[in-house]
Amino acid sequence: MIVLLGLNGIVLWWLGGGRAGERAALRKGWSMVTARMHAGWRWVIISEIVFLSGFLVLTAIRALNPDLWHTTWGGEKPMEFGFLNAILRSPVMPPYDPFFSDGYINYYYYGLYLVSLPIRATGIDPAIAFNLAVPTIFALTLLGAFALVSQLTGRVRYGITAVLGVGVLGNFASYIAIGWSRGAPAVFDALRGGLNGLGERLGDWYIGPSRV
Repeated sequence: MIVLLGLNGIVLWWLGGGRAGERAALRKGWSMVTARMHAGWRWVIISEIVFLSGFLVLTAIRALNPDLWHTTWGGEKPMEFGFLNAILRSPVMPPYDPFFSDGYINYYYYGLYLVSLPIRATGIDPAIAFNLAVPTIFALTLLGAFALVSQLTGRVRYGITAVLGVGVLGNFASYIAIGWSRGAPAVFDALRGGLNGLGERLGDWYIGPSRV
């Protein structure tokens, strides 16, 4: 209502023959606003590209091995999937514990609660939504890094550098065999066998960098 009243006052002032200097100043101000809007579209488009790129890349990785049971660390995904289903089905919070009859979850589950909201809103099957939630979180992480650094520096290239540093390079354990990490050579060996069955050949490769 306040905005409408303000616009109404501007229109009446304009039709009433406001001074030429004031009208010129108003036109100049409007030109500055539209210029800022056009410049903002560039940031919007780049941000969308960053998000979609991260989402599609990790969706492709999940598609290589979408099973919610891991051959080496099998218990973690079923636990998370059980918690997610419990959150989706519980009429009250805290949600019931799917592994302890008449109990409730006493483990941290806020991240699963957040992804449960769009799952309920869209009605996607939880088994499919679980494999979409992981790429979504990854893409949002990349987007957050890009937005923060690019706005602080005013440079897109620094934002892209932040994306690579946070979401791709990480702690370098994906490339260097250190600790539990088997490094990049294991990935190249697995790729020689083609994309079919790549997830199984990598096995616990993903676990190593996450524990460094």
